[in-house]
Amino acid sequence: MEAKTNGAVKVELFPNAQLGPSESEMIQSVRLGTTTMTVLSAGALGVFVPDYQVMAVPYIWRNYDHMKKVTRGELGANLSDQAVQKIGVRVLDGARLYGDRLLTMKSKPVKTPEDLKGMKVRVPEVPIYLETIRAMGASPVAVVTSEIYTALGTGVADGQENPAVSILTWKLYEVQKYLMMTAHITQNQVMIMNETFWKGLGPELQGIVQAAAWESGDYETAMAIKMNQEALTSLKAKGMEIHEVDLEAFKKATSVVAGKFADKWSPGLVEKLRAVK
Repeated sequence: MEAKTNGAVKVELFPNAQLGPSESEMIQSVRLGTTTMTVLSAGALGVFVPDYQVMAVPYIWRNYDHMKKVTRGELGANLSDQAVQKIGVRVLDGARLYGDRLLTMKSKPVKTPEDLKGMKVRVPEVPIYLETIRAMGASPVAVVTSEIYTALGTGVADGQENPAVSILTWKLYEVQKYLMMTAHITQNQVMIMNETFWKGLGPELQGIVQAAAWESGDYETAMAIKMNQEALTSLKAKGMEIHEVDLEAFKKATSVVAGKFADKWSPGLVEKLRAVK
């Protein structure tokens, strides 16, 4: 972004939650203008702009191309307008693949939702994630990212769900034995920017910043695909057992999730998303 604007826009990076421990805090920070821009899950943004939670409906995405056409097309533009109107942030990109969320457990492998009865599964404090785990048959336990390892090690939760690269990075293989290829949510990230800052850029710089957001989103997606594939290999080498599941059973169990939010979302939102070709 700096190179493309000849230094007119300078970017200073603060990785590893330096500016806030939770996604909700980061959204508030961008909203207030304390932080100019950040990247976080679409589901987390959905806590503030409800329609964004549709992107975390279980098994909603057919593939990455579908995600890209939705988030960078007319529907995505309409959702970004909502974010501007509701909380004063602009979504520059939503086609940033983070990865398939995969279930892990400490004590036993899981084949069907029936196997999750009586089990406690850690999830982020995002309503649609909580409902997804309930639909899968387990009891959700909301724990912040920094405390996942401890929660699993002390038995606060029996399992958790995250993309493979996160499971590896956070060393969850030390407190979890079984990894299930549920892919129940294909998580996309959104890049958001403070709207007042955006307006101050002017049309020329806005165009450059928008193009850079999409270009970096493509790069992030390519890296995420590669890193998640490599992470699965590494997790297996570190002793985790990787198990396939009855996907149709999980799809059937979680098919009720979208309906629980229908009254909070724009009419026909799920159908509009699925109709994008």
